[in-house]
Amino acid sequence: MNDKLVSSIEVATHSRLATAGINAPLVDVANQLSVTHISLVVICADDGTVAGVITKTDIVKQLGKYVGNVSNMIASDVMSCEVTCCAP
Repeated sequence: MNDKLVSSIEVATHSRLATAGINAPLVDVANQLSVTHISLVVICADDGTVAGVITKTDIVKQLGKYVGNVSNMIASDVMSCEVTCCAP
């Protein structure tokens, strides 16, 4: 996986890139997705590298199968870890 820091591309993509920390509450990630026209949030590890992504579909799937209090979930509980990166 490419260990490029998310912060290095954030400047160029700021209006279209949503990010959250790996321990961010899932409700915060869901809120980011609901108030923007963005369909995924990049989840960043503590060192700033990409740890995974969460899409609107990931959240809906989780709500459909999770039994318990969703407000206790964090980003790493739901994120897809297989992220394909590309370079120009």
